[in-house]
Amino acid sequence: MSIRNQIFVALVLILLGCLLVNVSKAAEKVPQIPAHASSAQVDAILAGMSDEQVRALLIEELRKEAVESHATKGDKNIALTFNAMLARVHDRFEYLFGDAAQTAKDIPDVVFKAVSGSGKVPMMRLARGIVVLTLVWIAVRLLYRRKTQRLRKIIENTPVEWGFFKKGLRLCMRAGLDLLGIVFSSVVILGLYLFYYEHSSAAKPIIVSWFIAVLLVDFVGLLARFVLVPKAEGLRYLPLSNETAMTVYHWILWISRIGALGLLISFLILLQGEAERWYLLSLAVTSFVVVCGISLLIVWEARNGTEALRRNATPGSLRFQLAGIWHVMLVTGLFLGWIFWLIILMVRGSGAVIPAIATILAVPVYCIANWLAQQLVDCMSSLALQTEGCHLIEGEGEKKDTPAESTVHEDMQPEQASQISDSTGTESARENVSDPAEPSQHPLQTPHITTAMRFRNMLKISFRIGIFLLLFMGLLYVWGVPVRMGLDTARSFIGILFTIVVAYIVWALINVAIERKISGHAADSEGDSGNAGGDRFATLLHLFRKFLFGFLLVVVSLIILSSLGIDITPLLAGASVFGLAIGFGAQTLVKDIISGIFFLMDDAFRVNDYIQIGNSMGTVEEISIRALKLRHPRGSLFTIPFGTISFVTNMSRGFAIMKLPYLVPFDTDVNKIKKIMKRINKEVREDPALDALLLDDIKSQGVKSIEQYGLRMRVKFMTVPGGQWSIRKVVYEKMRKIFKEEGIEFARPTVGVHVPEGADLTPEQTRDLSAAAQNMADEAATAEAKAKGTT
Repeated sequence: MSIRNQIFVALVLILLGCLLVNVSKAAEKVPQIPAHASSAQVDAILAGMSDEQVRALLIEELRKEAVESHATKGDKNIALTFNAMLARVHDRFEYLFGDAAQTAKDIPDVVFKAVSGSGKVPMMRLARGIVVLTLVWIAVRLLYRRKTQRLRKIIENTPVEWGFFKKGLRLCMRAGLDLLGIVFSSVVILGLYLFYYEHSSAAKPIIVSWFIAVLLVDFVGLLARFVLVPKAEGLRYLPLSNETAMTVYHWILWISRIGALGLLISFLILLQGEAERWYLLSLAVTSFVVVCGISLLIVWEARNGTEALRRNATPGSLRFQLAGIWHVMLVTGLFLGWIFWLIILMVRGSGAVIPAIATILAVPVYCIANWLAQQLVDCMSSLALQTEGCHLIEGEGEKKDTPAESTVHEDMQPEQASQISDSTGTESARENVSDPAEPSQHPLQTPHITTAMRFRNMLKISFRIGIFLLLFMGLLYVWGVPVRMGLDTARSFIGILFTIVVAYIVWALINVAIERKISGHAADSEGDSGNAGGDRFATLLHLFRKFLFGFLLVVVSLIILSSLGIDITPLLAGASVFGLAIGFGAQTLVKDIISGIFFLMDDAFRVNDYIQIGNSMGTVEEISIRALKLRHPRGSLFTIPFGTISFVTNMSRGFAIMKLPYLVPFDTDVNKIKKIMKRINKEVREDPALDALLLDDIKSQGVKSIEQYGLRMRVKFMTVPGGQWSIRKVVYEKMRKIFKEEGIEFARPTVGVHVPEGADLTPEQTRDLSAAAQNMADEAATAEAKAKGTT
């Protein structure tokens, strides 16, 4: 331990010691009161204490009392709370139903007083005003709808095959038109009210109640048109027919009108200051009528609902079985919810109206929010899967477009390449590469799709849990339950889920953009440099995509840790120090990465190029961040870091020139050989597959040199990269065939054996001489081949 650390530890220990001493002294100075002390003793002890000591003694005594009474009073508190609740329920029921007989007699008076404004505004004028306002409201709405009919027709004529987002945009535009109409009508009604009633405060509560009821009907109709879309099948998400959508829409409109009328009467009763029982009775009757109307609608459309639920369900599954009784379950739930609401209204009074309504609406809100979330996840996952599928198809295409002749590159040795070429023919190799009966299965296809599907299911479950927790915490908040910790937890969970969703959407959009760039660039540069492999642009984009993925992963992880309440400042500081240490220790890695970037920017090689790096030669199979992988024609795989590459020889760029030497006897007609080469060029050009490989004619270069056994001649041709091996095989085969037809032989080493005249040789001696001459010829041919470097 260093001196600085020792001094720091000593100071900390001294400080802690001082604190402990002070605490112990303070504790010793506080006198204790005996358990059975008299009042005089207590007064004497308190008189000799300072204010701080009295305060400390009081705190200590209060703590002791709290600890001693906690265990004994716990059960009593529960019992008292339960008894208080029962007493409150008893008082509420006695208040509401104590004089039920008199209540029935007072109903006409209460209704008349509610609708007449307590007599301060004449009844006829009030009724006339409401009728005028209603007619004006209807007229303005019809006029607005007529003026916007053309635009509505354009929006509603949406093709059914349009996607999720396009439909949503059109739906939002139509909902915006409806909302603008409601605002415009409200402004007109407000002006007419001020003109007709001037500043009459007596009519204001009635007009306000009427206005709220009308707005309720219009907003319910707007929501129903947004969800059901009764007149535009192309905008409808739900699997409903036009007839069913229109029927359900009209039912909802009538139910909302009945409910608005009941709410109007309830508001009038409340605004006129009547007894609470009347207000609650009106709400109970109104809610009962609304629940009965919704139940009738559910029963009326039970068959259509069953067909819709069973449309994509597996026979025998739980969903398929429950689809037959969905209407019974829903109607039962509605009436149970209404009973729950009624009990809450009677127990808690008018203050429970909004919490009760929120509780009942929580179920449809959850269903709608969950459906929207599932649609969003399905849409984004489908987009990501389509992009991944395109990427996989491109990867297969790259494999299929790789010329089979590349397997004969080896060391550019004619004999070895000829042997490999003889085993695969040009046409057969081409057919084997492009044969659809033997598809090249991408090794990453199944894991990628499986991972995407798992992530999609995880997002769906997370959305369901998040929406449920959010609604649950919201209901607790509405009912006044103290759930500070629960709200913080729900907020953190929603924040984490939102972060993951946003990151997934951003990644999907980045992935789509990169794939489109790669596809567009590949289409524009198709056939460039005669290479069918991937180019540097695609490679750089793939590297950029990997970098962005890592960046998003780090950022999302830090945001999640921050949402969980973890202070990420030490993590950032530690990451900085760690990154600095890694930077010093990973200089070679940085060198490899930077060298690779510049190699790709210089377009030194691409995927599927045949290159040579030092003593390694092969096809570029993969380019990663720090290294590239070469596949040797014999199957070996070389992994070469970019930082170790000093130079690269690329054999797959632009064109390839091949010169084939051959030896003919001294008396061969050179002009005749030139004509033969022109004939060979013509025959090769007649084959479309071979003609596509040739970039120039096959030409004879005449005599290169005069050697010991004949004339060294050469034939030259230019092809696309990789095509020279197929052309060479065909040229050699045609030369052998045509030379034989024209009586031209290839020169070979000869050995002359001098036999004295008159020598009588036996058959055995003749065979021995012939064998020795043949061996000498073979040795001479081998020595010449080694000297020329052709073996």
